[in-house]
Amino acid sequence: MLPEDRIREVEAANKAASERFNPMRIPRSLEEALGNRTVLVTGGTGSIGSEIVNQVLQYKPRVVRVLSRNEYNQYAMRRELGDRGDLRYLIGDVRDRDRLMRACEGVDVVFHASALKHVAICEYNPFEAVKTNVLGTQNLVEAALNYNMELLVGISTDKAVSPTNTMGATKLLAERMILSASQYKGDRRTRFGVIRFGNVLASRGSAIPMFIEQIRRGGPVTITHPQMRRFFMSIPQAVELALAPLDGAGPAALERVPDRRDGAGDGLEVGAFVDAHRHRTYRWISRGRRPRCPPRPPPPCRRRRPGRRRGCRPG
Repeated sequence: MLPEDRIREVEAANKAASERFNPMRIPRSLEEALGNRTVLVTGGTGSIGSEIVNQVLQYKPRVVRVLSRNEYNQYAMRRELGDRGDLRYLIGDVRDRDRLMRACEGVDVVFHASALKHVAICEYNPFEAVKTNVLGTQNLVEAALNYNMELLVGISTDKAVSPTNTMGATKLLAERMILSASQYKGDRRTRFGVIRFGNVLASRGSAIPMFIEQIRRGGPVTITHPQMRRFFMSIPQAVELALAPLDGAGPAALERVPDRRDGAGDGLEVGAFVDAHRHRTYRWISRGRRPRCPPRPPPPCRRRRPGRRRGCRPG
């Protein structure tokens, strides 16, 4: 038997813990999950992060904090959205633990969209990829636990599946860090989720804008194989997936991008897309809406007629 004074100390400690760590709350709708909440979006000025900000604002949060290190993009977003009382712009980097801790004070929900995402750049700068994708994610997970947040959603990529490059390996490790945090969070209410994206149309550095620009310049178009198929989604569709863990997800969840098994279609054959867009670009050029296209191949040779020199007929 414990002495009475020791029992009272244990009861007081349990009461203090229950007051500090609110029980886990699983919302039934996005309005309940985001309404009157303080939301932080890391990488909030990127193509995915900015769309997350736009969609979250529709659910009337208390305030949305946009954290990024790109000063000009924050300026452009402020001009686009205007001066709003429910929007804050924070200059900072997820690598900087002290800055991140200050940015996370009072935050309820975090969308982690900050990352180094380009395969070639991460391959050439692996130490920097680890600092941002791995150590930056660790800083955010620790902040979520320290402040007892409601939810942390990490934005990942399908390249984290059986990774063969530095970017995919760092994103896979970031996924594991986020999801495994639910195993050592103790009595905290924080839920953790990860969403894997595939090919997002019109996102920065994506393939389709690069193909179009190469066609307009006259080629060559750098594709792996003409018959390769790729599955695409728009930026708003991708962000809808990012919001999925908010609505009824458990302590830890991993959402994947829809594929052919989910009725997402047969995908797009890259070679067919390039051919179709090349002809479309030629039509635009013929109407004077684009710079002059590269010269077309000469007309085919025809059978020589009497009185004409040997060779192709004049074009």
